[in-house]
Amino acid sequence: MKDYINLIPAEIEKRGMLSKELIVALGIAGVFVIFALLYGTLFYKVRTLKAEKDQLTVKRDNINKELSVMLSEVNSLTAKAGTVKDKGSEPLNLKDAVKGKIIWSPVLREVSFLVSADILLTTIESRKKKDTEIKEIRFAGNASSHADLTNFIAALERSDSFTNVSLSYALQGEASGRTVISFDVIADLKKAS
Repeated sequence: MKDYINLIPAEIEKRGMLSKELIVALGIAGVFVIFALLYGTLFYKVRTLKAEKDQLTVKRDNINKELSVMLSEVNSLTAKAGTVKDKGSEPLNLKDAVKGKIIWSPVLREVSFLVSADILLTTIESRKKKDTEIKEIRFAGNASSHADLTNFIAALERSDSFTNVSLSYALQGEASGRTVISFDVIADLKKAS
């Protein structure tokens, strides 16, 4: 016994089925469509990157032109400055310009490491000692205690930048209900080697 009745004639039923050849052809066509989409996407990206590269090349060339103009200006200024002579025959240089002067950046850097949070420096000044070429530096300020001041003086004595550290005065007083030690310390600046 049949459980169903086929109302579609066999010829029509055969035509409705997909043949193996048609399935293979559709699969190959699908692969080509996917390949074409990927190729188109990559082609578009490459074209966009080439356009960006061209723009960057133009910018680079413009910057190189500006740089060459600036370099020529610097060279002309250097040539003009090079005509100024020191001691008759040698051109001026940085070492000659700072000779005998204090280079403050390393000194202040070292002082910043030597000063504790309980020391407040109010003055740092330099002057030449009478009748010598030695530079001395005066530190004035306030300390929270005698121990803090002693530690600061000891740190200056251990420093590579200072020698002959001496305490000019230390005066204990009150400020805002707290004990404050006002001080004045003088040290000779070691010559830079």
